[in-house]
Amino acid sequence: MTSFLAFSGSTRQNSFNQKVAALLASQIEAHGESAETISLGDYDMPLYNGDLETASGLPEATTALKAKLAGAGGLIIACPEYNGFMPPVLINAIDWCTRSPDASVDLNCFMNKPIFIAGASPGPGGGGRAANHLKTMLSGIGAYVSPFPLTVPAAFNAFDETGRFSDEGMNERAAMMMAGFVQFSQKFAT
Repeated sequence: MTSFLAFSGSTRQNSFNQKVAALLASQIEAHGESAETISLGDYDMPLYNGDLETASGLPEATTALKAKLAGAGGLIIACPEYNGFMPPVLINAIDWCTRSPDASVDLNCFMNKPIFIAGASPGPGGGGRAANHLKTMLSGIGAYVSPFPLTVPAAFNAFDETGRFSDEGMNERAAMMMAGFVQFSQKFAT
């Protein structure tokens, strides 16, 4: 059994992307795998700065988040789109989590890790531009990124009161994509 970790690149209450992360985690569990959903808001990290890193080392929150990431067999990242790009909180978390206690590069949280990207946005693109940027970033640090993201356009109307997608076709698509991601992840299980 693979253990998956799902989170959003948003710390906003009622975040569309946190809803997507939770929904996809429940789809993973429906396929008999374990999944945990976390919030980056629980891991308060300053903006990455090499001088701060050299002077103070890794923030405690970074060490805790790195342990969660390293312990997961696969990641689900729901990426918001801010002006066509990834949000700063997500970039910052990735930047810190690719550093070691001795202020050097440490890609162990992402290297050879299967990752599924999703995105939700009020606009018609559903976060697709940010998802592509995130895929490029994660591929560059050694992750195995599932080739097709789940994008959720018109996010203001995308969810029902239970947290599922209001469109049943989108629920079926998410279930199918998570079944595929479980199979994708099993190819890289160690």
